[in-house]
Amino acid sequence: MEDIKDLLHKIRRFIDEDEILKKEKSKRGEDFNVFKIMHVENDEVRTHSAMLAALMDPKGTHSCGTAFLELFCQQLHDLVCDSKCSNFVFDSTNATVDVEKSIGGISGDNEEGGRMDILIKSGSIQGDKTKAIIIENKIYASDQTKQLYRYYQFAEQKYGLENSLILYLTLDGHSPHDISVTGSSRKMKKNEDYFCISYRDFIRPWLQKCTEKAFDKPLVRETIIQYRNLLSLLTYQNMDEQKQKELVELLARSENIFTAIRIHDNYNRILNKVIGVELRKQVEEIANELRLELEFQTEDGYWQQQYSHFLLWKKEWSYAKICFEFKNANFNKLSYGIRYNNPKTREDNENIKERIQEKTHDGRSEEWWAYIKDFEYNDWRREYVYRKLFNKDIQKEIKECVQDLMNLTEGITM
Repeated sequence: MEDIKDLLHKIRRFIDEDEILKKEKSKRGEDFNVFKIMHVENDEVRTHSAMLAALMDPKGTHSCGTAFLELFCQQLHDLVCDSKCSNFVFDSTNATVDVEKSIGGISGDNEEGGRMDILIKSGSIQGDKTKAIIIENKIYASDQTKQLYRYYQFAEQKYGLENSLILYLTLDGHSPHDISVTGSSRKMKKNEDYFCISYRDFIRPWLQKCTEKAFDKPLVRETIIQYRNLLSLLTYQNMDEQKQKELVELLARSENIFTAIRIHDNYNRILNKVIGVELRKQVEEIANELRLELEFQTEDGYWQQQYSHFLLWKKEWSYAKICFEFKNANFNKLSYGIRYNNPKTREDNENIKERIQEKTHDGRSEEWWAYIKDFEYNDWRREYVYRKLFNKDIQKEIKECVQDLMNLTEGITM
């Protein structure tokens, strides 16, 4: 255990030094970010898709012509060079870029139609077919049934598979759910029919190259820097780069690597312990204060399992409860709302959903949910979440959400 304590002490020193650097940056105004100020940092369409499309548009107001799109395509070539798409060449000269491109209404079998987040088409050149890059952009939204498969069908019919690339863009580069890529005739294959890219490892490096290209356009350059800084926050890459390199070098030393691996191997157990003790205690305090019933539902006490949740309700409620649930595995995508006790009691459930919809147009509904929203702190793999947990900010936020839901359901037979 002494080796672990010694390593943790050294890591603590790096973290403390990084905190000092962050405070110095803050004093220089480097925390100022227009996207955060306007509370649009998580908006997939109006912030992220719009920003990416604006930069890649050769006719965009950035006045850098095809430069940004060409940099994007160069990175893309490195991504697909070892796949069957290695011969895919995209001419940026007369390219067009569309956001939320409609390809028709969604069919009854979910295999046609929808809206593509970003569609990039090459200009028509005599003797050459139009090429297309289709980007499905996911910040926190869930995958839809046959969503990528619909775009695959469209690309095959419209451009031909040899002339199109489908990209699945997420914060960390994870794969889409099977429901998105499985159609009636086949299941799409990763790194053949579609490619996963991330804001962390693909978009951020591309934006860095864009800032260098825009060296003589200060307003464009600084806007890109602000956007890249936002992505660093969203992808938890906001540690000082030099400190991060030094930390990696420390952990990679022969005397530390085995200890680092042991700590990593217990990562999920550590988070599970904290959530199972600290979060549970804070939620119990909320339930007692608001005089609500409380139940925790996990698989053998493991919070990293998908659909782990806790329920709060009044004794007189029979059909639905307030629920906070991890929609994804590994402590990810914490959502909250009004959850049915049984999705098959249709008449009672429909009444609850309709009454809620009369009161608010916020949130959404799903099979098990009359009303559901994403919780502000929804990725519990991240350091900042536990800072917020231990200083009681998350407890305050959960309490406010519960009180809002109680007000929303006032007068509704639950």
